[in-house]
Amino acid sequence: MPATKKRKVKPTAKANMIFWPCGICRKNCKIASICCDNCDMWYHLQCEELELADFEMFLPDKNMALNFEKLLNDAKILVTRLKTHDSSADVIIAQTQTLHNRIDSMKQYQDDINELNEIARHRPRSTLVLGIAQENRQIRELQQENKELCLSLEEHQSALELIMQKYREQIMKLIQSNRVEKSIKTRQDQKNREIEELIDKISEMAAVMQKAASVDDQLSAHDHEKLTQLQLENNGLREILEVCTTAKQKILDNVKAIDSDDKSAQTDTSDQSFESLDSQGENEQVNKAAEND
Repeated sequence: MPATKKRKVKPTAKANMIFWPCGICRKNCKIASICCDNCDMWYHLQCEELELADFEMFLPDKNMALNFEKLLNDAKILVTRLKTHDSSADVIIAQTQTLHNRIDSMKQYQDDINELNEIARHRPRSTLVLGIAQENRQIRELQQENKELCLSLEEHQSALELIMQKYREQIMKLIQSNRVEKSIKTRQDQKNREIEELIDKISEMAAVMQKAASVDDQLSAHDHEKLTQLQLENNGLREILEVCTTAKQKILDNVKAIDSDDKSAQTDTSDQSFESLDSQGENEQVNKAAEND
């Protein structure tokens, strides 16, 4: 069957219930099949290894727009696959290059091994034995040195752990001391504030006491002034009383000289008047003394 000419799709045998034999498997074409334009033979899609999507493209009742859209989608899918294949090809190329490099290195290693083997073949056996013994001695020395280094490393680690433990202890002590200092500073600040408040209160009390003292001084000065005034008044009243007493004596003498007959009557009258004056004077003195008290 030539592949250059386009095949014309005809209805399957199932449409008109006429089954045509397949040109390859010779079975009736009961499923999707195509017809060749050259030989007019029907072929199964499976026999031609075609997909159902390719078969649907040749159906006459499909819309061309849908086919075109499908072609575009297929083209996009193909482009995506090509990109994926390109990336896969790049990865494969990189892997191939890596394999080539490994093969080259293995070849170089094999060449070096061959050269060493060739050199070893020409060397005498005693030299090889001495070399092996020397290498064994060096290996033992290296093992011993490795053990010593391991021991020294363990000692350094233990010393470092001890140092770190001491460091942690010092850090904890420092943190605790900082906390104590902060608490002490807080308490000191609180005490300072309390002291300042007490100083303010004492200042206020001192101001009040000073004001009270000044008021007391003013009152005492006023009292002293009043007392002085009362003393002056008392002295004046005493002088007046003395004058009255002297005048009383003179009047009595004059009355005795003028009328001796009426002496008894006048004496009684004057005594009563002067007694009233004396009682009034005494009452005034008592009132002044009470006011002074």
